[in-house]
Amino acid sequence: MLLEILYIFLGFVFASMLILDSRGIFAKKVEKEHKGYKAKALVIIPVKGNDINQKENFESIKRQDYKDYDIVAVADSKDDPGIKAAKELGIKTLIAKGPWLKSSGKTRAIAYTLRKMKGYEIYAIADSDIKANRDWLSKLIEPFSCGDVYISTTFPIFLPIRPRFWSYVKEIWGLVGEGLLESELTRFGWGGSLAFREEIVDNRLFYLLTRSRYAVSDDISITKRVKEIGKKIEYVKDAAPIVYVDENFKSFIEWANRQTALTILGYKKNLYFGYMYYGAEAILFGSGIIGAFAVSPLFSLLLAHFVISEAKTIKRVKRHRGRTSLNEIALFFAIVAIMPFLYLYKLRHASHMEHIEWRGRKYRVK
Repeated sequence: MLLEILYIFLGFVFASMLILDSRGIFAKKVEKEHKGYKAKALVIIPVKGNDINQKENFESIKRQDYKDYDIVAVADSKDDPGIKAAKELGIKTLIAKGPWLKSSGKTRAIAYTLRKMKGYEIYAIADSDIKANRDWLSKLIEPFSCGDVYISTTFPIFLPIRPRFWSYVKEIWGLVGEGLLESELTRFGWGGSLAFREEIVDNRLFYLLTRSRYAVSDDISITKRVKEIGKKIEYVKDAAPIVYVDENFKSFIEWANRQTALTILGYKKNLYFGYMYYGAEAILFGSGIIGAFAVSPLFSLLLAHFVISEAKTIKRVKRHRGRTSLNEIALFFAIVAIMPFLYLYKLRHASHMEHIEWRGRKYRVK
């Protein structure tokens, strides 16, 4: 009897995952047409410390094909290396001030800039570690031709600058962010590459950015403000910037802890979605391997979802990178196999975290 119940359970999980896979494979892509929306825009670049290829990143923001925009780099200190790099390239700089103790350095920089630099119809945020294509800003601003779109966002492509295992893991992890933004159910504004309308710059937004429990994250604060007023978030896949990465175990774990903890802080439902989805993946993978050897080769059919996930991952990686070696493909195969277990561990760990580390500072998130 117990064995029959187990078979029914595995069959249900298997069928559910295949249905989700088929929706992803056969879903029709809806290309949204946007009119050539133009508005005066300000690109805010919060900076702290050095990033890989920092000057090249700043230059990519300066070389946008969008005409009517200004740029400002903002930091906590005039001695910050990012401020010095910005000044060398002729980018306007600001030093953020204000006793906003709940804010992260980034949210304080954004809030301070919004108070100081008014008169723009669109505000965009660009992390100092992104390298943007020339049409990045144009593509981010186009969706505002639809009056109910209040946030336009994208997600980066993580590219290792040299072959390091944890850099590859981060590259694969980033594909999950793409998936979250592709679905309207889990979509949010990613603060590293985001634009929003001036209409939401009000006292409520300043409260979220500086004094609320979400003040540690600009992503959460801006997303929550737009959702409060019932407006839409548009995901602009083609605007994806590049973030060059060079991770070791320690730096990756710190980053993964922070990302997962902030996701749970701002979007609690993603914790439960994550448990269900990655738990199902882990069950199917473990049952397929163990059952094929211990019970019957037919259990290997449970690995069908894993094979589909591998194929989709390799397809996305090739789209991002162009050419990919056989050794890298084999490595990605192995990484994808362990990712459900890594995600589950991180969800469990992050849900009990009270603090995160972010560029040398500690923030409370519980």
